[in-house]
Amino acid sequence: MGIALSMGRDLESRGVSIIPYNGKASLIYAFLIFQSLGVPTYILWDSDVSSTDTQNIERNRTLLRVLNRQEEDFPGIVSDDFTAFKTNLHDVFRAEVGAQTYDKLLSEYLKRLELRDEAKVMENEHIVRDLYNEIKVNKKSSRTMEEIISKVVSKLG
Repeated sequence: MGIALSMGRDLESRGVSIIPYNGKASLIYAFLIFQSLGVPTYILWDSDVSSTDTQNIERNRTLLRVLNRQEEDFPGIVSDDFTAFKTNLHDVFRAEVGAQTYDKLLSEYLKRLELRDEAKVMENEHIVRDLYNEIKVNKKSSRTMEEIISKVVSKLG
């Protein structure tokens, strides 16, 4: 939501909700329930390529199957209906912005706000918006995150 706000897109005012699910198994069921109710959805998940857990691989494959896509162990796809990050969202975002730029700007931002816990901070959409604005001032961006926002907006009609 924070990156969308930085792009001038207030998704929340357009009825978009981000619903976190702990684990892919819950995400699969939630998607099927929303789909059966006719609720438009755009799902995101981490493929966790570094995981050797066979359940992780099977859940990646199940999600792709449910989405009528060719199965693979560790998808890295941005489509009109879903995104699967080969590693995870944070790693992709940080890599696209540039690790040094991201780390420097985040560190400076946290110091200014007298905050320490990056994970908690990144859950706040207004902080993410402000941080992403600073990233853009430094002529950096996350192509993937902006593409996802565009895909979600296009689903809204």
